[in-house]
Amino acid sequence: MLIWIVGSNGFVGSLLSDAMRKRRIPFVETTRRDVDITKRGQIENFFSRFPISHFINCAGYTNVELAEKQQDEAYDINVKGTLNLGSVAKKHGAKILHLSTDYVFDGAKQTPYLETDICNPLSIYGKTKFEGEKQLLKIEPSASILRTSWLFGKGGKTFISSIFNEMKKCEIVSVLEDQVSKPTYSMDLIEAILKLIESSPSGIFHFANQEQCSRFEVALEIKKLAKKYEIEILCKEIKPILTKELNLSAIRPKYSALDTEKIASYCKIKLRNWKEGLEEYIRNEKTI
Repeated sequence: MLIWIVGSNGFVGSLLSDAMRKRRIPFVETTRRDVDITKRGQIENFFSRFPISHFINCAGYTNVELAEKQQDEAYDINVKGTLNLGSVAKKHGAKILHLSTDYVFDGAKQTPYLETDICNPLSIYGKTKFEGEKQLLKIEPSASILRTSWLFGKGGKTFISSIFNEMKKCEIVSVLEDQVSKPTYSMDLIEAILKLIESSPSGIFHFANQEQCSRFEVALEIKKLAKKYEIEILCKEIKPILTKELNLSAIRPKYSALDTEKIASYCKIKLRNWKEGLEEYIRNEKTI
């Protein structure tokens, strides 16, 4: 088995590379500078150099706000690039695991989304990710798609890292209280990816940590943990605000919690509560 990590300089890709290196799992890795996935010929040329058995597509256009202005680029990477990888995987009999997002849903549901629920993305980012999923499964029905939500962890520029950094500099921090989902600790996601690669199942899976919460509730927990681990912050007040107050270009789903029973059962894993992952993240921050 030889795994190709596509997008190895991104948040998930870099962590995945580190994990495979430590476990001595055979892999090769590329960034967009090495292989531009919007150009199928470059994928074919790289593939021809190695006996690749698995693709893990960590590449993607992920700037939700900017995607509203750079729609063509978002489409090229999230749809065309994904389709190109799927086509090459199909042609050469390799398995592909593609990472996707909770933003494929519209938030109208008030219970965790199942893999079989109807998608209705609201933003260009969500629409291109969903279209990428559809095109991939159409060209390669045996592909695996792993959706996740509210990802955070060391090295990532996420809403949690943004809140944490703001707390270190500001006495009053405003955080949304009307967006609810399930946070996902990056190291837990990496473990799930490695387990899926072992068996390479077909179809869609959801992964996130347990228990849903608002972004405001996450901020309260960050403040509590900062105090517990004696991390200096200036924040004295966390102010709840509504999404409409921010005048964002991209529409986010108000509710996007993912049901994770399928992957827990398939991979035989016990999913941690998001607070456990957050505490590990904050505790590690103390040692940096």
